[in-house]
Amino acid sequence: MSDFDICDIKVPNVIDNDDCVYCFETMKNKNTDTDHALIICLTCFQCFCIDHWEFHQQVVVNETQTTHDLYLKVSKYLKPQRNDEEASTPPSEKKMKLEIKDVNEDDLYDTHWTVGSLERGEMLSSDTLEVPQDWLNKVNEILNAKSSSYQDMSNTWTLELKPCQHIDNFDLSKCTPPPSTLSQCCSDCGLSSNLWLCLHCGNVGCGREQVGIQGNSHALKHYESARDHSLAVKLGSLTRDTADIYCYSCDEDVKFVNQQQWNEILEFWKVEVPEKSKEKTLVELQVEQSLKWDFQMVDSSGKSLKHLKCGPEYGLGLLNLGNSCYMNSILQVLLNGGVKHWNLSELGSFPDDVIYPRNNLICQLIKIRDAMTTFQSKYPDGVKPTSFKKVIGGSHEEFSSGRQQDSLEFFTYMTDKLDKEVFKKRDSNPNDLFRCRMQDKIKCSDCNKVKFMDQVAEVIQLPLQRSEEPQQLIDRIRDYFSGETIEYRCPTTKELTTAVKVPGFSTFPHTLVVNPIRIELINWQPSKTSDQVFVPGVRDAELLDMTPFKAEGLLETEEELKEEDDNAEEVQFNEVFLSQLKEMGFSENASKRALHATGNSNANDAMEWLFQHMDDADLNSDFKPPKTQNKGPNVDQDALSNMVNMGLDPKLCRKALVLNNNDVNSSVEWVFSHMDDDGELPETEGSSNDDKNPIAKTYGVEAKNIAAAKYKLSAVVCHKGNSVHSGHYVAFIKKIVDGKEQWVLYNDEKIILANDVTNFEEIEKNGYMYFFTLLE
Repeated sequence: MSDFDICDIKVPNVIDNDDCVYCFETMKNKNTDTDHALIICLTCFQCFCIDHWEFHQQVVVNETQTTHDLYLKVSKYLKPQRNDEEASTPPSEKKMKLEIKDVNEDDLYDTHWTVGSLERGEMLSSDTLEVPQDWLNKVNEILNAKSSSYQDMSNTWTLELKPCQHIDNFDLSKCTPPPSTLSQCCSDCGLSSNLWLCLHCGNVGCGREQVGIQGNSHALKHYESARDHSLAVKLGSLTRDTADIYCYSCDEDVKFVNQQQWNEILEFWKVEVPEKSKEKTLVELQVEQSLKWDFQMVDSSGKSLKHLKCGPEYGLGLLNLGNSCYMNSILQVLLNGGVKHWNLSELGSFPDDVIYPRNNLICQLIKIRDAMTTFQSKYPDGVKPTSFKKVIGGSHEEFSSGRQQDSLEFFTYMTDKLDKEVFKKRDSNPNDLFRCRMQDKIKCSDCNKVKFMDQVAEVIQLPLQRSEEPQQLIDRIRDYFSGETIEYRCPTTKELTTAVKVPGFSTFPHTLVVNPIRIELINWQPSKTSDQVFVPGVRDAELLDMTPFKAEGLLETEEELKEEDDNAEEVQFNEVFLSQLKEMGFSENASKRALHATGNSNANDAMEWLFQHMDDADLNSDFKPPKTQNKGPNVDQDALSNMVNMGLDPKLCRKALVLNNNDVNSSVEWVFSHMDDDGELPETEGSSNDDKNPIAKTYGVEAKNIAAAKYKLSAVVCHKGNSVHSGHYVAFIKKIVDGKEQWVLYNDEKIILANDVTNFEEIEKNGYMYFFTLLE
């Protein structure tokens, strides 16, 4: 020990010490009956379980021809009194606050450690009678380094409120003179709780009704009658330290940064601020709604639902990392039997050339795959998918954060990321199970000729009727495939007219993903509905028959628009935009080239394009628009123009229309939920023209080759809450329980038998993604 000094080691501030980088083994033990431990490599400061420590050495030798010799082995044992303290705190009394508390683990655990070397063996341990003080200081420095999961979440998960433009422009001198005393009840209905004070005129109105809270939304109705009265504060939750301030115009929680200004506002309206609040804050209500799934897992008769153990039969629970339920639900569906044949078996074993696996996507996919499909019984309490979330989120602004996200958006983001970074050069891609070829048949009302447009689809998004009455999913599917009338420029007459566009399946996907659109744009802000939708297979064994929705192709009585006729169609440039650009000094050819590149949508986008292409050698040369056959997937130019005129990004609009079969409504929804998307269309593998065009690749089963396309419901992702950015996601998957097929609920780490009428109603009212398997 004298020839080496551990004190020479430089310790990083953050160490990934939550679990092994290759599996979910931790250093924590509930009692002394177990011996869970992690080995911290003192060269690279990664953590390994005992089984994977040797593999790490093999990787290091292969890649660097050296060894990572020194290590610190750590085990932590829960102090007995902590069990009693936790048991004495009922769940209903847990503090519901969206923030991370820094808890000193020395108060929770007894720590045992050993410093060792591959060459020397064990050199020093916590049981050593006389540990040199400088060695002890260095060990404590390592043990006290913050875990990466805590560091990540403390950076992203604390709820931050910011002022908005209406707060910045708020002028107390323009407010209505205050009354002599502040009203103690709603001015419209007399309700004495859930009250909101308008900061512009002093009106007191009740908030919206929530679970266990009365309300008639009179505060909102007051704003709707006085649109410049944007700001209101909740009176019942107001204290000296907290204030729920809501901006109706911005549709979000906000705050006054200037405390003196806020105090003056409260004094102006004669608001007496109590020391303690009488009602829950908005944040506490939001978290409480999420926790309802935890606290009310009972059936229709009030009995507790049956908990199922982790194992090969039912899979593995995934602990919530704060707001990661959207990710947990998708992982359960993909890796726990919700999608037949979707697997990551082609990834094989851990690569032996990656020294830092925690930051490697393939390594983390293998890690989560092995835990969820092979070693479920090893983790009876579930696992924390911390490293997977970090690597799959990457640099994405939302998915790398701790904020709640949309599960459908995450599903499309994850499949797209795996397409590009994992399966692009592999023999098979499990994501192809979701894909099919859709064919739009467009029939011109002037010349009665028809044309066909093929697109690749992986999710069918169905608009719901705005009705409080229950709806049938099959009715909404019929509506979707019945077609719609669109604006259309006839290639034959060159006149702007209308056409009927009818979609149909050229191929049927092996797994049909259906998203009933529960998001409505209210005042240009997304809001979620909970309309009940009856879905085949939820309460019974009924199948979803998609046979009637095959693409019908060209009928004997119809004439197809010839490709050369379609190519002969002249591009109609907007003369106003063209004139504006020419007046700015750009040539006609340059202006036409810019308008064509930006969708012929507006002069500003074209001008920006011109500034970016001023050095192009052919900018002013004779411009001939490329023929149709040289284009990528077809985009309805009128639909594109309509979307761009709404102020949406042209590149995003084009991608949305391609992915949503030129359906404007679905495309607008897609853009609003993918504002951070780069707008690039996914490429398929290979280099030939057919490979570069996703339409040329075969997905699913040819519709003409099957007599009946019947689907069986296999999994559902549900969202409970009023907004896609809050609430809670869970997954329901059909499993064999007690010898028969039944619904199993995956609520983060909890696995519950869910074959009760209350569960069926949850699926029907809150179903957000339905996964159907094609019977072949």
